Amino acid sequence: MEYIRAKGIYYPNELRSIRKSSEMLQPIYEAFTNAWEAIYERFGSENFQHGNITISFYLNNSMFEGKDAVYELSHIKVQDNGAGINMDSFARLVNLRDSSKGMNNKGTGRIQYIHFFDKTTFDSTYIKGESYEHIKLTMSKNDAFLQNNAILREDEKDDGQKENVGTIVELEGLLYDNKKENAVPLKVFYDNPQIFAIKKDIIVHFLSRLCESRERLPQIEIKRFEGDELKDSTTIRANDVPMPEFEKPFSVHLSKLDNNNKVVDAVAAENFQLLAFSRSKDELKKNQIHFVSNGALAQSVNVDGLQPTDAIDNKRFMFLLRSSYFDSVDDDARGNLALVKESDFKKQNEQNLYPEECILIDHVLDATNAKIAELYPCFGEKKEEAVRNLEELKEMFLLDETAISALKKNVKSADTDEVILKSLYEADSDLMAARDAELKKLYDELTHLSPDDKEYQEKLDGHVKQFTKIVPLQNRTGLTKYIARRKLVLKVFEMILNRELKKLENGERIDEEILHNLIFHKHNDNPDQSDLWLFDDQFLYFKGTSEYMLDKISIDGTKLIKEKLTKEEEEYKIRNTYDDKKKDRGILRPDIFLYPEEGKCVIIEFKAPEVDVSDYLDQITLYASLINNLSDDKFKIHTFYGYLVGENVDYEAISDKNPYFIEAANLKYIFRPDYPIKGKFDRSQGNLYTEIIKYSDILERAKNRNRIFLEKLEALE
Repeated sequence: MEYIRAKGIYYPNELRSIRKSSEMLQPIYEAFTNAWEAIYERFGSENFQHGNITISFYLNNSMFEGKDAVYELSHIKVQDNGAGINMDSFARLVNLRDSSKGMNNKGTGRIQYIHFFDKTTFDSTYIKGESYEHIKLTMSKNDAFLQNNAILREDEKDDGQKENVGTIVELEGLLYDNKKENAVPLKVFYDNPQIFAIKKDIIVHFLSRLCESRERLPQIEIKRFEGDELKDSTTIRANDVPMPEFEKPFSVHLSKLDNNNKVVDAVAAENFQLLAFSRSKDELKKNQIHFVSNGALAQSVNVDGLQPTDAIDNKRFMFLLRSSYFDSVDDDARGNLALVKESDFKKQNEQNLYPEECILIDHVLDATNAKIAELYPCFGEKKEEAVRNLEELKEMFLLDETAISALKKNVKSADTDEVILKSLYEADSDLMAARDAELKKLYDELTHLSPDDKEYQEKLDGHVKQFTKIVPLQNRTGLTKYIARRKLVLKVFEMILNRELKKLENGERIDEEILHNLIFHKHNDNPDQSDLWLFDDQFLYFKGTSEYMLDKISIDGTKLIKEKLTKEEEEYKIRNTYDDKKKDRGILRPDIFLYPEEGKCVIIEFKAPEVDVSDYLDQITLYASLINNLSDDKFKIHTFYGYLVGENVDYEAISDKNPYFIEAANLKYIFRPDYPIKGKFDRSQGNLYTEIIKYSDILERAKNRNRIFLEKLEALE
């Protein structure tokens, strides 16, 4: 045995720089790729069908049978009858980052073997002149190898036999203890490999390569052994490989920057080929464009004109885009392409230089999607849906029309609402920057004005007009986002009352809690984070709590109910109930308590929509009495504003029970303007204003306020 030591490199550092692939089948894909290329090297395209590739998974016997069986991977063999590891192949295997296969092959794919498995052996027989030679190699990154600055060891080298020409790659000792990854799925996957699922994955991953060789496909088998017994096997045949509906070539010019840093077409161009497939929506989970590198799937992007999960006539679509360009920009982890965006190309600097002429992925995708649109005109309908969705977002979030107009040309139905809104806010940000720059320019020009100038007043008036035109636009951008949030809250409020929320669509009760939490979430003491503006905007600026016991409410660190009570105050607070039990009324919980300033407080009580509000006319009065007579002397609270909110409100019935309640002349609510709260323990008499109002009327009031505010904003344009 002889370790093959590296020259000029230090393997521990090199291995850290080559990332482990996130694709669990990557070592199998790597072995399959090498087997395919070895078969092509031996038989050529004319006799390619004489090749064979066998992928065998060997599992240790389970102690149990059936559904209780527990397996563990022993090893994997990938065998082919290709050219074997001849002198050229051996040189590539030895030299890390060898690119002698061409610039499209970095030579580091084999590192994935040792990232996934402790030991990989290559048992190969190849033609050497007029005879045959056999070689056996082991690849690993364990300590024994790295201490020799090696990842490869030559174990055997002797004469070979003609009938053994080919290579067996054996992988054993699954590595799954890397703390940077979730190890469990990797082990579960390999300990119980499902060969029909793996067959499907191989077909999809190498679809481009399989389509090219459909007429002369090598024999490809996948097997599962439990112990030494073959338990399952499958074969990839020509009829397993889907036929593309279309194959269309096209070219894309390289790009360069002119003297004004504008991107323009160069003379040179790269060739691309688009393959289009449609499959049942049950077979194909997403509509996507897949870049093909070295015959295998690399990165994927969404299709312009289709959401990933859209289906047309119960079908979804898969597009393969292949080009030698993708082969040339693949990196060490396989399938991670170094693609250049136009925005980055324009921003290049000394630290981030691109070639003078470069393929821009934006242009490739534009050309690809244009070609797809020619092949499938029905996708245009999806584009129209995307534009309609854009209009809905504009209405919902009160977006700037200038930004919307710019985006309409480029919106894709594959774009999610998040992507669209992000693009809109970026465009909006650019508009704001332009307006700020304009304001700065106006400000700078003021320094050139002089009151002594005969045209001073005229020039000043011109600046004022421009200034007053720009400033409202800037303010409107921020304010519309503020109003947009309120529109969403109003929509949720309306959906609750109309039972349109998923939670309520099956007839579930609209309880008090869901409405309470909408307005001011329970057990919260930050009114500024609530939606109390539904009642009155000023409520947002008060101190207060939601669903706190009276004894637990604090204002600026002082308890609302004083902590030291006289005997009489204690007896007033803790009352006998009908069954002679004591009840501490300090545990009562006002739904919302607000403290606007010394001497005043606001109490809001919610009732479920079906509850008869007239049964609770005295509830707020009770809270007011306790606070009036037991609150800390610091607060001196004697003025109370109470709001009793429900939906089952019979104004006539309330007036009959308590004639002090009066219906408002123009607005839909009933109120009691003045009600005395008896003072005890030398406290002053308090006064309670009470308003009873329906949820639906609060909603309409808030809608009108929001509409009026929005109309004023629009008048600023």
